[in-house]
Amino acid sequence: MKKKIIFRSALAIIFLVALNSCARTTLRYTWKDNTYQGGTLKKVLIIGVDQQQTVRRFLEDEFARQLKSKKTDVVPSYIFLPQEKMLDKEMIVSKINELEMDAVLVVWLGDTKESFYSYNTNPSQAVSSGYNLVLQARIFKERFDELIWEALSETMFERYSEDVLKPLITTIVKDLHDKRLL
Repeated sequence: MKKKIIFRSALAIIFLVALNSCARTTLRYTWKDNTYQGGTLKKVLIIGVDQQQTVRRFLEDEFARQLKSKKTDVVPSYIFLPQEKMLDKEMIVSKINELEMDAVLVVWLGDTKESFYSYNTNPSQAVSSGYNLVLQARIFKERFDELIWEALSETMFERYSEDVLKPLITTIVKDLHDKRLL
């Protein structure tokens, strides 16, 4: 009898860990301009927008890593675009032309709010407290004047680390691939 209880407890813990690690990132919204005829994106400039330089660099580097795995040439903007010049459209367009980019991916973190969730495995289990993090992304054509795609990805987490952002980025990159933009 005792072995059965231990086995069931271990099984429940494994189930909760698996549920906790894979089911909390979702694509809440996605849109693609149906008139876009440019085909797959070959060269993309990535602009991460965040007050914290470390978050900006992580967003740009992780998108670059994942997009490169899809055979897309990417350039993170932090290499040439200082934080204080991020709103200088002329400078950005000039660099896009110089680098011969065919698109610009702009990403930023949306709301982070406290939320409550339950694993729904047993009605007697306590509800956990966590946070909801939103990542928004938009792709513009090379002149940075025409929106061709946008998405909003969301994840729940208990403690923040940069690893929390990876599944959000993966979800967005998958949608880009599914929409035949990569």
